Amino acid sequence: MTATNMDDLGFDEAALAAALLDLLDRDEQAVPGIVANLPRLTTPAGIIVNVIREAVASGQTPTRVDVWNESQVDDPVGEIRAALVEAMGDKVATGRRSADVARRAAGRIVARHHEVALADALAAAAAAPGDADRWSDAVAARARLEAGSTPRKLQTAMDALDRWAKNETTPVVPTGFAWLDRATDGGLPAGGLTALVAPPGVGKSALALQWAVGAMLADADLRVVWAAGEMTLAGIGRRLVTVGSGLVEGCDPITMTEAGKGTPRARAAGRRVAEAIGDRLAFVEPPITVAAIDAAVVETGARLVVVDYLQLVAVPDGGRDRTADLDRTVGQIRDMAIRREAAIVVVSSLAKATAAAAHAGQLGRGTAEIGFAAELVYSGEREETADGRPVVGPDGTVNVTWRCAKARNGEPRDLRLRFDGAAQTYADDGQEITYFPTVPPGALGIVTLDTWTPPEAVQ
Repeated sequence: MTATNMDDLGFDEAALAAALLDLLDRDEQAVPGIVANLPRLTTPAGIIVNVIREAVASGQTPTRVDVWNESQVDDPVGEIRAALVEAMGDKVATGRRSADVARRAAGRIVARHHEVALADALAAAAAAPGDADRWSDAVAARARLEAGSTPRKLQTAMDALDRWAKNETTPVVPTGFAWLDRATDGGLPAGGLTALVAPPGVGKSALALQWAVGAMLADADLRVVWAAGEMTLAGIGRRLVTVGSGLVEGCDPITMTEAGKGTPRARAAGRRVAEAIGDRLAFVEPPITVAAIDAAVVETGARLVVVDYLQLVAVPDGGRDRTADLDRTVGQIRDMAIRREAAIVVVSSLAKATAAAAHAGQLGRGTAEIGFAAELVYSGEREETADGRPVVGPDGTVNVTWRCAKARNGEPRDLRLRFDGAAQTYADDGQEITYFPTVPPGALGIVTLDTWTPPEAVQ
């Protein structure tokens, strides 16, 4: 098994342990079918899964206390205890999709188990070319691999209706911008991906940052993780002051030029934005990996994640096939969205300049997976002259249409907006941008106007 597969295996076993613990409370009848054909696991999280599987096999329905006690019978260095504590915490985030998370993880674990068994069988057969039994074992191992992963209990219409009934409303993260929240039936889909795909210069990162700031201002408890693969923290800070100054009530809107020069107005705006957001926006700096993003989500409890941008996410032990690496990255990000019930915005380069009206699966550069994995896919195109220059209106804004190439759970609705490059913000048909009430100074217990000093501005 390669190092990459070992990393993926630990990731899946941890997800499976957390989801199973949740199912013991939420839907214990789903557990037997998920764990039935699992191999015996050896990681700390895997041992927790073993305990649950063995109890179920003996006809018992273990409680969390049973799992806690049994899994620590042979744990001299406390590794299993640490994994159990982490799984207990993660189970809260698996939510109503815990059964889906568990089935996906179990299926991948079984598939990798069969891959290793096949590799071992082939190696043994190659070492003894005259031994017919060894080659028979290899053929049988390949058949098991091709047969697929853990068999699933067939679901019926009753199961589908039951799951629908348990979801009173589709979970979303509202952004506070009517032009988006109306078009998406409430906001960014929690537990799913929203892809922003466009050529350079259209304003992908600006739109994602505006959504993130608006969502935090609309919900004083919301935390956001931003995977900063493209911009430096200083560069994001400059944009954050600019965008926030146009959204926080009572704050003088400033331009990117003012923010770059660090004018007194810009510094005052920075203080107001800091009061409103505080430490609720956390950054993952390069090298960006899915594991690092996931760890930040767990640490902060974030319900909104921005990956800026997909092509800069590093793949540990990645191969020469960049497309396969990107496809695998998209799959891991989607699994993270489901497992954490977070809304994830993925910024991606456009596959080709003429792809604005293409199928969603053809939009992301280097990967078709993003178009299939995402709940929402927006492809941005700005109004340009024949030589490719943006058409700037009398008010200094540019028409940008974000075409909805895919809306998995609703009607695709395009976003026809105007982008103000100086303010780094979008508005609907040139109308004024929504303002949000300022969070009272010190209400978040983080910073105040008197105690916070912004870092040196970007020159």
